[in-house]
Amino acid sequence: MAVAIAAGLAVQRFVPVEDRQENNDVAGIAFAIIGVLYAILMTFVIVSVWEAGDVAQDSGRAEARAVVDLNHYADTLPAAESATMRELTGQYVRIALLAAMSALMLFAVYELEFPFQCGESVTVDVFTDVVDDGTAR
Repeated sequence: MAVAIAAGLAVQRFVPVEDRQENNDVAGIAFAIIGVLYAILMTFVIVSVWEAGDVAQDSGRAEARAVVDLNHYADTLPAAESATMRELTGQYVRIALLAAMSALMLFAVYELEFPFQCGESVTVDVFTDVVDDGTAR
């Protein structure tokens, strides 16, 4: 960035105003083209991030369906195997829930504890707003 500033100052100092005015029309077109290309690039980035969120949501739903299917399958097994299947499924759900709660706690530390330690005023509303609107689930 310092190089760009130095180059701009050098051009202002050593290139006469008349010579620079001739290049303004060309520079305007070049900046317009760069702006359009940047907008297209940002569109692709936004779409890819959006799709990644959809994939994560689909994965979570598939996992929940698999747990439900395992419980339904356990209904068809003999009593001993059914109890084992339900226990293993329950353990899996508890581990998955613990992992989700750990991620939520990391968010709480980042959003609440770090600012508090820096002496900033922190309210719990930051945390509850994110939970209430569903973005942390």
